[in-house]
Amino acid sequence: MVPCRLAAGLLLAISFLSTTVSFAQEELAYEEYHGIARTAITMHHCAMFEPLDGQPGMHLVIGDKFGKVNVYRLNGDGDHSRIWASRQLEGSPEEVLIADLDSDGLDDTILCRTMRRIYAWDLTQNFYAIYESTPNDFRAIRAFTVANVDDDPAKEIVINADSKIHYVDGGTFTKEWTSLLDYEAVRMRCGDVDGDNRVEIVLNTGQVIDSGTGEVEWSDQVFGVRLELLDFDGDGILEVVTEGEGTPLRVWDVDFKSEKRFQ
Repeated sequence: MVPCRLAAGLLLAISFLSTTVSFAQEELAYEEYHGIARTAITMHHCAMFEPLDGQPGMHLVIGDKFGKVNVYRLNGDGDHSRIWASRQLEGSPEEVLIADLDSDGLDDTILCRTMRRIYAWDLTQNFYAIYESTPNDFRAIRAFTVANVDDDPAKEIVINADSKIHYVDGGTFTKEWTSLLDYEAVRMRCGDVDGDNRVEIVLNTGQVIDSGTGEVEWSDQVFGVRLELLDFDGDGILEVVTEGEGTPLRVWDVDFKSEKRFQ
């Protein structure tokens, strides 16, 4: 019995080591991961997410000009393959996002916008289509993002379309709110940028909007084409980090309604 147990243990150890070596070979090198991340961050038509099955590698989402959203699995051993493609969409994808709509801390949804439609696919259900806006919902979508802008756990899809801001609930996919004022942003981000424990909608056109009331809290500046929110100085409040084509980076403290100085 002892030799049999030893043999079984040896086989188990060999199997574990073989799997470990295989996983190590499939892991992306730093340069490969960095290239994927840079592509996903800088290009509207790309996004990335980790495989949900715990396998090595990375998934890259690409919205192509032919009207489809594709998911490619990229491994360190060069075994790159397309694992899913959407059906033909109405129009070419203009932006794709990966989102955690149910706020459980894990990515669960691919979102895509075309000129007139919003699409959503469930990452946990083999890319099952869970939402598609109707042809009459929007005429021209300029920007979108995801944030929790109300009191329920699900996040909302925040959309700038037809010169208005719209909220679509990420759980029921019903339209919850439409702004009264007009906005024409091409980039938008959401977060607490003034320390009031409420989420603001920040538009690249310069408006900072209270997501609960719809009130414009600040609109003295035009931020620029590229826009992100980051706690730059560690005070617990997000700063607005922005730049435009050929213009220097600027950092704004919305709570002080002023540009942050680095002198």
